[in-house]
Amino acid sequence: MNTMPIVAVSDIAATVAFYRALGFEPHHQGPRWAELRRGQAIIGLHTAPELPPVEPARVHFSLIANERLEGVVARLQGAGVPLERGIGDESFGRSILLRDLDGMPLQVNEYDLALFTPGDPGAR
Repeated sequence: MNTMPIVAVSDIAATVAFYRALGFEPHHQGPRWAELRRGQAIIGLHTAPELPPVEPARVHFSLIANERLEGVVARLQGAGVPLERGIGDESFGRSILLRDLDGMPLQVNEYDLALFTPGDPGAR
């Protein structure tokens, strides 16, 4: 079984372009929904007549990069996507923070496995 978060959006085409800048590709797409994939990661997008507030939220939307964050940042900048916070150090490695077109926070993490201890559930 795979996990697929479903994100409410205001504009499917623009949001698909946003996630393409993060390396996702449309797997299925209709006028009001899309399923995007990158490797094993799946994101569902669905238009909503009225978007719920993005904060405060109990769930934080995060992606794990399978490349250095400099490459992710360059791709986002090339697509005109602004960062809310550039590359910053974290207890697990590094991360960047941006917002989708509807203001939802999105964190992209780069793990430094040297920071994990053997048997740590966070280790990959």
